[in-house]
Amino acid sequence: MKFDGTLYYCSQCRKIIKTLDDMLFVEEGTPRGFCCESCIESFYAPIVLHFEELEKQYRRELNLNNELCLTVLHSPTTEEESGESQWSLLMDQAIHHPDEIYRSENQLKEEFFVLIKHFNDPNWGKFSMLIMSFLFDQQVSFILAATVTSSQTFLDRYRFGEKQQMDLQSPDASGVQKMDIDQETIEMLDHKKSVFLAEMIEERSPADIPIEQFNLYDDYFVPTLEAPDEIFLFKDREGDEIYIYIKAHDNEGVSFYYVILCFKYRSNMTNAQDTVLPILAFPTVDGEIYHNYRRGTLITGQLKN
Repeated sequence: MKFDGTLYYCSQCRKIIKTLDDMLFVEEGTPRGFCCESCIESFYAPIVLHFEELEKQYRRELNLNNELCLTVLHSPTTEEESGESQWSLLMDQAIHHPDEIYRSENQLKEEFFVLIKHFNDPNWGKFSMLIMSFLFDQQVSFILAATVTSSQTFLDRYRFGEKQQMDLQSPDASGVQKMDIDQETIEMLDHKKSVFLAEMIEERSPADIPIEQFNLYDDYFVPTLEAPDEIFLFKDREGDEIYIYIKAHDNEGVSFYYVILCFKYRSNMTNAQDTVLPILAFPTVDGEIYHNYRRGTLITGQLKN
């Protein structure tokens, strides 16, 4: 074996990694890379614990341990859904469409961000979700803490650093952001995403990949869209044609499926080709979920992505 001077290794377990493309990163501007998701979780576990204890301290000081909105953590969207459903839907909105973003940087130039999303719900009234996280390529890459509150005093304790004006990116929305899509279509895609997300949450097993870790599988989005194993076509409740791209992957010996639901967009531009716009994308290790999404007609050939 010849050493050429180039060396990559996991920041947690120190495992040697062959190429830079095989490394996982969660922080912008730092050389810390990892070999797998479990090493990422282990590396940041003390920081996660720190923020958990900080929240407990703030709630004791402000007498906020019994806020009504805290019940959202254990309340389903409907009677049929699991206890994490409503929380997951709110988390998804806060991650991709925050109302406020704050950026902090220490003397080592390490950054972390606070995302705040405001809600007005008939069950819990007015409250806000706050998420402390790292960003990588303008996407939430790792969540350090997340909670909800109706207290402005509590929120103010997390409004530190510089307030940012930025749009967070997400793989399942990239097609919309890069193309000139009319507002009506964007609103329609947002509606369909909410419907399909609620459906996926209701069907998924508690033993499946946690929703909070979906962002760790973002690298499998493009390979699935460009070279799917299967493409299915079906009509949703509104009668629109939905394409389902499915591809099997392997990560550190663990096999899983990556599923992308897409809508066929017909542009009004002259000579423009039809394009599929991603609505929802997620990984799963559940074979039953995989079979549930093999619905409609199996399509041969691929649309222009």
